Amino acid sequence: MNKILKDMLNGLIIAIVVILGGIAGAILVEEFDIYNHIKFVNDAGTENIEQTNITNIINDCATLSRIDMKLMCVRQYIGPFYQYKIRNDKKDVSYKILLEEGGDCRNWAQLWNYIAIELGLNKQDIRIITNTSAKNRASHRFSLYYNEQGYCLVDQMLVKCTIYNS
Repeated sequence: MNKILKDMLNGLIIAIVVILGGIAGAILVEEFDIYNHIKFVNDAGTENIEQTNITNIINDCATLSRIDMKLMCVRQYIGPFYQYKIRNDKKDVSYKILLEEGGDCRNWAQLWNYIAIELGLNKQDIRIITNTSAKNRASHRFSLYYNEQGYCLVDQMLVKCTIYNS
């Protein structure tokens, strides 16, 4: 009988710990917005920006045979550094500033365009008006890359491809 009570007590203690852990996690998420502080921290960190140069990205991704694999390769390189930050469209930012501080859809589209052209892909820029108000005019930019294998829509970190005859 003592063993049964002891097992029940251990089970109850485990259940209480799990419940308290869940409550603590919920409080951290709700009260301290801990999720948003954690989810943008990346394993690569900005200390690797110097090693992540455009030439390395192009050389590594150019070795892949299909358009979708090339663009997913580019995404793997820039993904750890991706940050969205609204910027003045009249000012261009350097690659280093883009990786360190982030950029908006135009900045990321410019980076993708440069790399895609170097990879031998054709491009079609797309700009859609998201707000037509004269006071708050806004738009969104992304690109479509294509070759004889298929096409890929790239919108910041989204890469969506269609490969012909596959």
